[in-house]
Amino acid sequence: MAGNRIPKRAPSRGKAARHKGKRNKVGRKRGEHLTRKPEVLQGVGKPHTMRMSKSKIGGFNEWCQYSWALENIMGIKGSSAHWTTFGVDCHQIVEEYYRGMMECKTEEELLDYTAEYDYEGHPTIVIDEQMRTHMDNVLEIDRKRIDTLIAAGVNLLDYAAPVGVELYMKVPDGTNVKDGEISGMIDLVFRELDGTIGIYDLKTGKISDVNKHYFQLHLYKWMFEILNPDETVSKIGILWSKDGTVDIAEPNKRSYNSAIKKVQTTRDKIKLAVEEGTEDNPIAGFKKALRNPFPCSYCPIEHKRICWKEQYDVDLE
Repeated sequence: MAGNRIPKRAPSRGKAARHKGKRNKVGRKRGEHLTRKPEVLQGVGKPHTMRMSKSKIGGFNEWCQYSWALENIMGIKGSSAHWTTFGVDCHQIVEEYYRGMMECKTEEELLDYTAEYDYEGHPTIVIDEQMRTHMDNVLEIDRKRIDTLIAAGVNLLDYAAPVGVELYMKVPDGTNVKDGEISGMIDLVFRELDGTIGIYDLKTGKISDVNKHYFQLHLYKWMFEILNPDETVSKIGILWSKDGTVDIAEPNKRSYNSAIKKVQTTRDKIKLAVEEGTEDNPIAGFKKALRNPFPCSYCPIEHKRICWKEQYDVDLE
């Protein structure tokens, strides 16, 4: 992806009629309280050897370990919030756009496709004003990227079309535990003008500095290069659909090594927490973030009911 920070242009408007209507609210189903002897999720084996991912590592270290354990060890899933489902919908439209680009056979076909692409009237996703803003920003970013490639005189089939979209990766994570694996999914992979690889993550939420996402981006660089030993990832970046900007950085050795190390240290913490569990409560060793209102405010209602019943003997409705 060319450029270092792409400024926003005035968003274009779709052609079809505008779809109106509110998105579905989060379901509020009554949760199950932990029994005196809850059953550990079947098939996990030793929890500290489970397949890890960026979201699992981040959830354990940055949010609430107890909520993490309810989902990943006890198998108690939480409801998806609006901002989660909105992000999934954005990613789906972006994936469909770029997969269509990858199917183009000629440069002329690719240019016609990108110029005429219209997300309005999507068969499964409601296109409201919020979605329209995000998608217009993404398309404007990409059209400016293609303009840069045209000016450089390169073959658009090689450089404009991505190398990968929603690229799933699974590799051994190099830990000292048997069958340790880590998986991840890169939103966008492009061939850079110097022949190297750039990996980019689409973010639909609050805009922050790219270095706050160094763990994720360097982890993906590590995984991609393991699976593609002849390739070098020279660019990592975040595409912010909310305001139509792109932050791009060059990987650095310190963050790269730190990302790899964090996988092992997280496994060590999980192993210790499991060992502190009891027969009555196997996840007793996982800490609760009760004194930090930020994780609690975003905690799924199913997890809050269990946690608050156990901690305060309070039934949440």
